[in-house]
Amino acid sequence: MNAILAVIFVLMPFAMFDGVLPDQDSSATAANNSGRAGFIAVDGATLETRIELAVARGRSDRTGSAYWVAYGFDIRRGVAVDFEMRNVRGVTTFDGLTIQENSKAETRNVAVFMLYEDGAARPSRVEVYNLDRKRNYGGHPVYWTGQADSGESLALLREMVASSEDGDVTHHAVVAIGLHADPRVADILESIILG
Repeated sequence: MNAILAVIFVLMPFAMFDGVLPDQDSSATAANNSGRAGFIAVDGATLETRIELAVARGRSDRTGSAYWVAYGFDIRRGVAVDFEMRNVRGVTTFDGLTIQENSKAETRNVAVFMLYEDGAARPSRVEVYNLDRKRNYGGHPVYWTGQADSGESLALLREMVASSEDGDVTHHAVVAIGLHADPRVADILESIILG
């Protein structure tokens, strides 16, 4: 729990500072993500429905093996996730999360990835990945559920924090909450601290 509180205290000031919603180009990003190469598209009316269908499909398609279920979300400004910086010396890769105010190194095209293993009903791992970086996702298939509405995504992640017994899943879900470009983030993080 101490690690989660540390993450919240780092993210909280940025969440409170940033009430800026993403630019209008987020719908273009969502359209680009719908046909991601190598991803298996899953359709449905709501995020919850799409995830349920993806899990059911992953179980039937991949009996006994792992698979990812992923969705995109609008990330707040000033955050870089798994970014690459190119210069005359080549490419420098920054794995993980970087938070910098007024930084030119921003990531706009990200997704929450949930790894399901051995037919489990809940994810064993949660990650936020930069969709513009090439990766093989551990050789596991990715069921793509599209761009999520901020409210749906935050509700899913909040439920994951409340119900998960895995500290890493909880930790990564809290980080994902803090990255959303949504004015409700600060209140959600505060409720996790006080909860």
